Parts: sequence; structure tokens; C-alpha cells
Amino acid sequence: MKGIVRVPVTGAVARYRGYRRTVCACGRAQRRLRVFGTPWYDADGVLRTRRAVRRDLRAQAAAWHPDPACDLCRRGIPAPRNAPEGNTGMGIFRKLREAGDKVEQILREELGEPLPSDEPARRPERNPAGGR
Repeated sequence: MKGIVRVPVTGAVARYRGYRRTVCACGRAQRRLRVFGTPWYDADGVLRTRRAVRRDLRAQAAAWHPDPACDLCRRGIPAPRNAPEGNTGMGIFRKLREAGDKVEQILREELGEPLPSDEPARRPERNPAGGR
């Protein structure tokens, strides 16, 4: 952790936001955030010194080691550079964007199962009286 931990005196708990940069095995870089906290008052109700509070927050932040796996790898979506040839895991999104009206057909092909509604969605009919 670099720099000085600045701790304002507001409320009963001192808070510190710690950031870490992680790099996944697939090559994606992410910035992780975690909020640390410690009480301003000790068990006897005496206000602790800023130095003691900063020391506790610094120790909490130093002990934190975030998981380097990125969100996509954790969900099981492979990175384009590590995926087997022809299967990037992101191709379905490109197909859906280019498809326009054929989205349901592509989803049926990719998922291999029928969608909940095979009939096209219809707009509700307007009330002839003019209300909604």
C-alpha cells in the first residue's frame, strides 16, 4: 500500500478504500476495491489516536489479497486469446448484434432448445376510448 492513509473523523467507524490492480491468467487487468473499517473508540469508550487507527487500517489492507481471476473467467467465459480455435465465447454476441430480427432463431440454434414462447411478441392493443 502506497502513500498516507487519510482518515477523517466522521461517525463511529473509520473507513478506508483500498484498491489493488490484478491481472488474470487470461491477461485481463482489473482494479479491485475493498472498503476497510475500524472503530474510532476503544472498548473503554476512549477516542483512539489517528496513528493507531491508521495502523489498523494499513494492516487490514496489507493482509488483503484479492482473487486475480477476472469476472469472465470466474463465470467460465474464455478469453479470445486462450479459447480453442473457432470458439471465442463471444461469437454469440456478435451474431446477435448482426442478426437484428433473427435473434430468437439464433438463440434456438445456439442453445439447442426451444424458447419459452415460439410465437412473436405482440404489442398490447390500444384502448379505443383513448386511455392507456
